[in-house]
Order: sequence, then structure tokens, then C-alpha cells
Amino acid sequence: MGRAAMQSLSSVSKSKDISTTTKVRLLKALVWSVAIYGSEGWTLRSREKKYIEAFEMWCYRRLLRIRWTQHKTNEWILGKLKVKRELLDRVKSLKL
Repeated sequence: MGRAAMQSLSSVSKSKDISTTTKVRLLKALVWSVAIYGSEGWTLRSREKKYIEAFEMWCYRRLLRIRWTQHKTNEWILGKLKVKRELLDRVKSLKL
């Protein structure tokens, strides 16, 4: 469901009129809320943690319009957007 929410915002992520900080704020407000809906009941194993982190990085790559074949590291992408990984921490805090 999170991927579908992200793909519905493709016109926003492709727009050059919107700043990247605004795009990140929209991502966190609109996409992540859909993606982690019901996460209080999830059982977090290492595989699910990897999926959550991979989804977060996939969203960031979509915002910057970077293909996976361009071989940019996750640290480079996080530095470019000036953000930290937060999605897994948000899921963990909701579980508490």
C-alpha cells in the first residue's frame, strides 16, 4: 500500500517547482502514514526491518529520480536530502 501511495504522488516528485524539503515533508505526511498503518500489531523480525528500511530508501530515490542502476549509496542519498533514516524508528515508537 505504501508503494501505491508513493506512485500516486509521482506528479509531485517529478515537479521541478517544488523544493526537495517540501517533497520530503509530503512523503512523511502522506506516504509514511499509509505505509505504517496498523504497525502496532506487527511483529518486527530482521527481515521486516530490512523491508521497512528498503522502502524508505526507495521513496527517497523516487523523490530524487535516481535509478538503482546509477549506483548511488544510501548515505549519499541521505546526505543529498539532509535527512536521517526515521521510518523504522517511527514504527518502533508506535509499537511502544
